[in-house]
Amino acid sequence: MSGSLAFDEYGRPFIIIRDQERKSRLTGIEAHKSHIMAAKSVAGVLRTSLGPKGLDKLLVSPDGDITVTNDGATILKQMDVQHQIAKLMVQLSQSQDDEIGDGTTGVVVLAGALLEQAEKLLDRGIHPIRVADGYEMAATVACEHLEKISEGFKVTPKDREDLIRLAMTTLGSKIVNRCHRQMAEIAVDAIMSVADFDRKDVDFELIKVEGKVGGKMEDTMLIKGVIIDKDMSHPQMPKNIKDAKIAILTCPFEPPKPKTKHGLEVKSVEDYRKLREYELQKFETMVKQVKDTGANLVICQWGFDDEANHLLLQRKLPAVRWVGGPEIELIAIATGGRIVPRFEELTKEKLGTAGTVRELSFGTTKEKMLVIEDCNNSRAVTIFIRGGNKMIVEEGKRSIHDALCVIRNLVKDSRIVYGGGAPEISCSLAVAEAAKKISTLEQYAMKSFSEALESVPLALAENSGFAPIHTLADIKSRQIKEKNPRLGIDCLNKGTNDMKTQSVIETLSSKRAQILLAVQLTKMILKIDDVRGSADQTSFVQRFGGFPCVDMNKSYSVTDWAMHDGDSGTDSDQNRVKIWALNLQDDDDSVHFDPERAKLENWPPKDDDDEEDLKQREEQSESKLFLSVDEKMKTEEEKEGMEQPGADHASSPSPFPEEIGNPAGCVRRTLALVESLS
Repeated sequence: MSGSLAFDEYGRPFIIIRDQERKSRLTGIEAHKSHIMAAKSVAGVLRTSLGPKGLDKLLVSPDGDITVTNDGATILKQMDVQHQIAKLMVQLSQSQDDEIGDGTTGVVVLAGALLEQAEKLLDRGIHPIRVADGYEMAATVACEHLEKISEGFKVTPKDREDLIRLAMTTLGSKIVNRCHRQMAEIAVDAIMSVADFDRKDVDFELIKVEGKVGGKMEDTMLIKGVIIDKDMSHPQMPKNIKDAKIAILTCPFEPPKPKTKHGLEVKSVEDYRKLREYELQKFETMVKQVKDTGANLVICQWGFDDEANHLLLQRKLPAVRWVGGPEIELIAIATGGRIVPRFEELTKEKLGTAGTVRELSFGTTKEKMLVIEDCNNSRAVTIFIRGGNKMIVEEGKRSIHDALCVIRNLVKDSRIVYGGGAPEISCSLAVAEAAKKISTLEQYAMKSFSEALESVPLALAENSGFAPIHTLADIKSRQIKEKNPRLGIDCLNKGTNDMKTQSVIETLSSKRAQILLAVQLTKMILKIDDVRGSADQTSFVQRFGGFPCVDMNKSYSVTDWAMHDGDSGTDSDQNRVKIWALNLQDDDDSVHFDPERAKLENWPPKDDDDEEDLKQREEQSESKLFLSVDEKMKTEEEKEGMEQPGADHASSPSPFPEEIGNPAGCVRRTLALVESLS
């Protein structure tokens, strides 16, 4: 490693290390092309999951857990993404999920289409800043047009039908669509129970979503109360308690412990009896303090031993132990009780009340859950999801979350647009019309933005099995002719393209957020023209996921091998490579190792081997070809003189880089693994 000596303003010396050879760099149009390619790849993954006919993706975690979903945010979150720009697409989907809760697939598809159109403009020589400015102008036009075509939506607790249709639109593409209406009704009832219409806000902390494997999805229910994954601390305690008076404790049923280090010596039987009597007295006092307040149920954050449990049973005081902190807080909110940290502070006024506390059991298993219903504060609710396996239960939770978010957004902003790609087509026409009035270069960017908006209805038509271009052209012409912005893709084959008739409803806030977030990310990516980072130290084989194909007609320099193997190659003694020749069979399009040629005895050489040992070892193995990198390949006759099996294929042209990812396609060519000898 080389460097230079420099001095700061105080005369103190420091060394500047020249490590540019260890850095990788992309600049200019190459950087833009790389970024756009990565974004298009991510968008292409999600494109087939868009709409009610979209396909699901199966994701396997490193631990072997399986997730089947078509939720864009979940797919991208669980994908192992390495490229920096692809990671930004993942964050884009997550931002849409955090802000709106729905539209996570559409926003990524739109961003990918915008970058794809931007690539065409860059190829025509338009500066990326002018493209970004044009996209910003087009986004403003599109958002203004969305507000023009939006309609008001009446949100009241009494009128549930319209809200249910909205939730059904969101759940249409989910795995729960076989109990479509039931799930929509549950989501609407949950939001209506906790919504504050005066402030136009919904507190999601009051909605708990629980799941349990087993049963049918139709067994999913909404509980006006709290459900916890616990049971009574003793099997003989009552399973159903009416008019429950609940003491909510965060102190354990056990004798007090000294705060500092103390020693207690028990030297005789009498000492042990006194200790036991003391503990029993403390337990009696604790139980009496609870009973005196009128409580008939104890919910404790901590545990208690068998002696305290038995005493609670004797005193006919049911108890639940090891209840987590979030559940304790939710129970306190639902029952109107106070969380008590000490027995001495427990009073009648701090008790929570509930109409019924009952224990649920499931099938032939011994698993039980506790349901607290008819609470004093009915605003706390729990959605209890059932399913045949863990995968369905988890997907049900994600689907319900999306529906809850959509209805929450409508409580905040009651304006809607109609789905099915109708708003995208209408905005595309509006942006294209506005572009005609622009005389600068931004006009081209606005036209490209208009074409990018059509990617959503194109994907919907394609996923529904229609001819995408023909279907889109038909809808566009009808929107212009009939001046009806509600016409979209009839994905469900209902016989009409009017999304209002089909009751396909989306919130205005969701569509607007998709356009704004996609444009913001696109502008940021277009403004990146220089990428610097650490050079990839992985080997050539690891980087391309297979054996590199080596053209035996071509001579390679030290720099070439250094680039392939991440080795600077400055030491002339190390400028040797070994090539393990392999045979490619073309009978079944698979790669076969020739055992005679693949014998690698005594390789790699040890560090203490000298030049003579290396040459001697190489001569002993006829299956390997030993070359010096700085030695140019001689004449064609010399290469033909290499009497090695398969040498007749060594002169075949290499398929690299076109077929680098498909070794089976390199038919009847010599495949070689190149490795540095350090």
